[in-house]
Amino acid sequence: MAAAPAEAPCQLRRCATCRNRVAHRWRPPLKASLWPGNTVGNSKLAGRIFDFLGWSTAVPSINISDDINVANQAGKLISFLTQYPHLMASLFGTINVQAIANMLNASGHPARGLQFLGDTLSGFLDAIQGTVDGKNSDRTDVAHRVGAIGWPDSGLPGRGIEIALPPESAFTYLQTALFDLILQQEMVERRRPLIGYLSIRVVPPTSALLGMQQFSPYSIMIEVVGYRSPEANVIFDRIQSSAFGRREIDAMLHWGLENDQRKLER
Repeated sequence: MAAAPAEAPCQLRRCATCRNRVAHRWRPPLKASLWPGNTVGNSKLAGRIFDFLGWSTAVPSINISDDINVANQAGKLISFLTQYPHLMASLFGTINVQAIANMLNASGHPARGLQFLGDTLSGFLDAIQGTVDGKNSDRTDVAHRVGAIGWPDSGLPGRGIEIALPPESAFTYLQTALFDLILQQEMVERRRPLIGYLSIRVVPPTSALLGMQQFSPYSIMIEVVGYRSPEANVIFDRIQSSAFGRREIDAMLHWGLENDQRKLER
């Protein structure tokens, strides 16, 4: 899961690269993850992708056989991705499997697992919102811009849940259920990656009888959406059960998303 970056103060410290005492301004997640690090040619982004896929970043190299091996691996990946009707679906599936393999076989390199997924999505959201340089954005067309990317007409396999909570309990639930339980236990400790996002909105109450925004003065809308996978299935089932397994919170679910665990109580 990826969350919006929080502004942090500038720090004056010794740069690990040049060994001089320099001022480093805050960097958004993707830029921070690419600096410093492996590069392919002069591209740090390509270096991060090569590292995630397990390819050598020392290309072009003195040993031509290394370059040929990377080219062969790239060709096999492209052939695999393009053999399916929808490139986006095959790409998401491949990234999910690669992240699991990295988390199991290279646990000492967290940048190849969950951190890669989070950095990539955060960088994507930074790009479409205009927040790459750490600036605030007043865009209101983010959903439209994401929808205009070119998704398959049949859609992608996914799961989603949106929970409306009163402000007095929403952020406690967010911390204890989603960050401590789901993120730390399910995703990090049990190595279950999720290609998706967490969205938090503060909205005024509605007068609609069946509307979710029933709390006053505001309803806190917590939405989690992700690519469907065996790992994601476990995560979303636990998110929904965490909302209804706590007597101290009064949660309401989006009728058009995950709500199958809701039991009639009246």
